[in-house]
Amino acid sequence: MLLLGRDLYRALLREARALPDSAATSHYESLIRTSFRLPPAAESSAAPLKRVQVAQRLLRQLQAANDGYLHSLTRVLDTTYARRGPGKHALLRPFILSPTSLPHSSHAFSPSLSALLTSSISHTTRPPRPSHLISPPSLPPRADPSSEEARLLGPLTPQRVRAIRLRYWNSQTAKLRAPLAVQVRAAAGGENGQQLVRSAGVASGVLQKAGVMGVDVEAGWRRLEELEGKARVPDDARPRVPRRLQTRDERTTKGPTPFATPPKPQQERKVPRILSPLANNTKWHLPKTLSPRLLRRRFAHVLDNSPILTVIERAQGPVGFEVSKSTWAKGGMGHVGAMSEEDLWWIGMDDAKSGGAAGGGGGERKGKAGGKAKKPPRPA
Repeated sequence: MLLLGRDLYRALLREARALPDSAATSHYESLIRTSFRLPPAAESSAAPLKRVQVAQRLLRQLQAANDGYLHSLTRVLDTTYARRGPGKHALLRPFILSPTSLPHSSHAFSPSLSALLTSSISHTTRPPRPSHLISPPSLPPRADPSSEEARLLGPLTPQRVRAIRLRYWNSQTAKLRAPLAVQVRAAAGGENGQQLVRSAGVASGVLQKAGVMGVDVEAGWRRLEELEGKARVPDDARPRVPRRLQTRDERTTKGPTPFATPPKPQQERKVPRILSPLANNTKWHLPKTLSPRLLRRRFAHVLDNSPILTVIERAQGPVGFEVSKSTWAKGGMGHVGAMSEEDLWWIGMDDAKSGGAAGGGGGERKGKAGGKAKKPPRPA
């Protein structure tokens, strides 16, 4: 069943409103309305057919994301949060110099761009060395006029050197992950005193000193806080503490287990799908149930591909750069629960044992000087 015109427009909006993320719904609704309001192309050109093909492809992608296919859901979230597409290039634009204005003799990488390229967090493959940014590995020795190869075979022309540097610049900047947020640490009192700045007015001076222009610091903070809020487990969704770890008052108080409201079961769709996945298509796999836990993991995956660039202002010396990742990213420490009283009790008992063994001397567990380690009282 091939939808066209108004039916295709309504089907796209219906699938966009059914997305499990409100930000993705807003993004795709605006995208669909903008694309359908473009002026019509000439009848003789192939542009109308191209528009229909793009719309049909977007409809299949949204349908697959709502049905629980992970590759489509990941693509939708990456596009929404500027991990791919025009949003990614817009976030990278302040750091990337124009290729037409690259210098002939020096390297073409700004300090902020060099920090992103040499970090394994913001580079999709193995990051280059800082020396490679000055002299690309693809640059032959003949580029140096004083080398033996240049004396025997002749030096390279400046046009070829510039073309090699530009080709290396394009290959490396294409492998960058766009920074989700730019944080600024302004110099405070003391030599090494620094404080995190959230105000755009204060941060603009530090960014101008660092040579980074056109960055919205407050919008980056909002994007980061929104994604971290969706990746973490809310307090009301955490399970009750096991009985052996509860206090005496918690054991006497019997109440409902503080789970969040269970998700509503997905209703069967009455509208038929346009295209079902092929049997030999390996990327579709099997659809998943869009549970809150699966969505939290998808948001953590998005945070894992979202580097954070921190501009550090020093009281003396140039401005520094640091690339990091959110603690709520995939594999981050934000997903590790806090230690309970019993965990602290076991750690205290291990410390007491090691202290007693150290006081005994001679590597013995019991000594005359140290004696037997006293066992700390166990929490009630």
